[in-house]
Amino acid sequence: MPRRTLVAAALLALTVGAQPPAEDPLEDGVYQLRFDGPGRPVTLTDGAPAVLGKRLSPGIGKATALKSQTNDNSRYHLTLTGLGPVLKDPTGGQAALVVDGVVIHLGTGTLGADGVTYAGANLWTAAAARTVGAKYRITPERRNHPGHRFEVRWTPDKPTFKAGEPVVLKLALKNTGTETLRFTFGGKQRGRRDNQFRFVAQEGQDGKGLPDTGDATNFGGIMSVRALRPGEAFRAEVDVTKWFTFPRPGTYRVTGILELPVLAPDDDGFGPTVWDDLAVGECDVRIR
Repeated sequence: MPRRTLVAAALLALTVGAQPPAEDPLEDGVYQLRFDGPGRPVTLTDGAPAVLGKRLSPGIGKATALKSQTNDNSRYHLTLTGLGPVLKDPTGGQAALVVDGVVIHLGTGTLGADGVTYAGANLWTAAAARTVGAKYRITPERRNHPGHRFEVRWTPDKPTFKAGEPVVLKLALKNTGTETLRFTFGGKQRGRRDNQFRFVAQEGQDGKGLPDTGDATNFGGIMSVRALRPGEAFRAEVDVTKWFTFPRPGTYRVTGILELPVLAPDDDGFGPTVWDDLAVGECDVRIR
């Protein structure tokens, strides 16, 4: 063999020999989970880096539901039963479930020494949902538009407003579809304003946008289900000075938005959201 070929072969052997050994595939089961320190580096389904510690249990339980949480079907929620039993070692408050290489953050306080039923976990990619669904032999439930239709009108309650006084806008949300429109209302109103509403305001038709000068802090609130039969309307009044300070007299273009978590038309309670929608409309506000 020529000398040059021998040298190249030796260099290739050294290079191959210098490669770190490939890690063994992750075994299914429940593991201790940390975000720093010693252990096996992994990536959670939301892309966050983490570290797996000791495997606590080889069991992965049984999946009872795998439902989409977004209209584009990019994120899912997995509901599980029968995780464990785990080893006697404490979990340290954080645990992960590994299923066919997918690492799922189970959160805090989900496992005890004798094993407990775990409510669920989020899968942040459709690919992870497909892999996990295949393992558990459960089909991911995708979202599809339920077919609702509505008309939105925002109108000021006065022709003009004096600078510094409340600026109240009226919302009329009319069901123009052929089935009952059901949605949840509330849950973000324990604060200075109801954050289920959003607003955008600008001076004139093409002027500069106004900054949000309000207090968005909220501590939840009571929720209710609103059901609109075809032709019926939901109405609300909102003071937009809880969002904006109108700096000078003139005409402002205001876009009003109501978050609309839509329920199934035949849902008679607080069922899951089947579609996230927005009731959006515009109107002019005149400040004198």
